[in-house]
Amino acid sequence: MNRRLFLSFASLAGLLVPSFRRPLAGAPVSGHASTGLLYDEIFLDHWLEPGHPESPQRLRAVHSALLQAQLLENVLLPGDGPDAHDWITTVHTSNHVDSIRRHYPQAHTVTSQVVSGVLRAVSGVCNGEFRNAFCATRPPGHHAENTGREEGFCFYNSVAIAARYAQRQFDLERILIVDWDYHHGNGTESAFYTDPGVLFFSTHDLYAYPGTGHPEKTGAGAGE
Repeated sequence: MNRRLFLSFASLAGLLVPSFRRPLAGAPVSGHASTGLLYDEIFLDHWLEPGHPESPQRLRAVHSALLQAQLLENVLLPGDGPDAHDWITTVHTSNHVDSIRRHYPQAHTVTSQVVSGVLRAVSGVCNGEFRNAFCATRPPGHHAENTGREEGFCFYNSVAIAARYAQRQFDLERILIVDWDYHHGNGTESAFYTDPGVLFFSTHDLYAYPGTGHPEKTGAGAGE
């Protein structure tokens, strides 16, 4: 089985296998489904240019696979999440946000909704509404730093923002981020390089874009 097929299978299997992630103390799982699904048609509105590989078709394929596997009837669909702006700025500078809003208005709108939805998924797990969550979103975010421009098709780092949200909103002290991608998650690494509460590791081709992610990079200060 090649890597692409394996990832596709693993993603779907993750919705079928019960999670052992327990909700926070005092927050019993209240829903009938063990998995929350984040999916919104607005995520299809973003595109960079015709024929670009990071296209809406990527998400349409995921949705089609979920339908064919009859998984949508077994998940919970979270409602609206918190306002994204205040949480985006826990990872990104105001200058970065202003620049993205000005130069990529459509991406700003869509990605802000991605962030809001991901935070809603985090709160659903931490409050015990469901045991885990699958967030089918785009555009991606793990290359986004604070350059004021698109980096590797990324604008705002929703995973890093979600980790900050979990830390500050739910007082989680130990968070693991596994970035399973062909490309190094340089933006996420940068966000938590000195943070002792977040363990980040990335599986990637060292020589692929963006050319970072060397094994000797193991954090700094308290985050080493």
